[in-house]
Amino acid sequence: MSTYGTRYQTRYETSATPATGAPLRSRTHTWQPRPEMTPEILGTSGLEVLRASLEGELPGASMMSTLGFRLTEAAEGVAVFEGDPGDHLLNPMGTVHGGFLATCSTRRSTRP
Repeated sequence: MSTYGTRYQTRYETSATPATGAPLRSRTHTWQPRPEMTPEILGTSGLEVLRASLEGELPGASMMSTLGFRLTEAAEGVAVFEGDPGDHLLNPMGTVHGGFLATCSTRRSTRP
């Protein structure tokens, strides 16, 4: 497997103020494309894929850069993810959108 460097980056910018008076912001993120699904990769377990991602041998899932969370630990029966919910993930009431919480709580591999 090839080595992957920086997993993802996110950048925020503020631009011109619209008629409402609130500044407009934009968020740009980059990620590494997933590798070609080779027999070597397809023959690995979910835990092996997660560990390879932690070690930089495989990129993390692009969904992690989209929502701002990362894998921090992978062991038999355990996968730990941490997230940084920015204001782009807030609902109209100002709390973290339930979709972010649901994604983080259900993020797991479908492989044995």
